[in-house]
Amino acid sequence: MKRLILIMGWLISLVVVACVSHDYTQKKTMAAVKIELADIQAMLWFNHLNEYREIEDRLVGGCASAALEKVRVDIDQEMKLLAGFRYEYPGSLMNKFISERDPKLLAQLDGLKSERRAPRVETKCIK
Repeated sequence: MKRLILIMGWLISLVVVACVSHDYTQKKTMAAVKIELADIQAMLWFNHLNEYREIEDRLVGGCASAALEKVRVDIDQEMKLLAGFRYEYPGSLMNKFISERDPKLLAQLDGLKSERRAPRVETKCIK
């Protein structure tokens, strides 16, 4: 009987140690993922800031047509990225997010994946 109690105690302690180590590992992993996600978001914000600065510089410099072309190129790039994401992850929550805000956009994105277009080239400001 003592032997059975010792074995049961050992098994219970083994399960407790496994649960505690699993919980610890999960917390460490999630903390690392949160940091990585925050880094990626900050990089995206920085890139968007630079894009807006370029457009602002063109507008301040009196080059509205070059600024407009820059915006169109940026929109094209974002549309292609969204279309690729939609194609690669069709069950994503992003589809619901888009359909609630711009229902027509999903059809446009579906049309982009089959469309082969030459990349747009930005025009430079010439004065």
